[in-house]
Amino acid sequence: MTAVPVTEVRLDVPDLCRQVEAVLEEFLEHKARTGADGRMPTEVVYVLCDFLAAGGKRLRPVLGVLG
Repeated sequence: MTAVPVTEVRLDVPDLCRQVEAVLEEFLEHKARTGADGRMPTEVVYVLCDFLAAGGKRLRPVLGVLG
């Protein structure tokens, strides 16, 4: 078996965090709009937003990406 060379990848962590925040915000806004169709009370989205805005929820995934 031949070993595959590993190349160093540099991540721009602040940019990665901004991208994650943008996707999360877009997702929650979409859920707030579609939740109004009666399947999900809009309050659920706002509670979820408050929960996700509290710190610490994205630390483990970032550590996983960074290895």
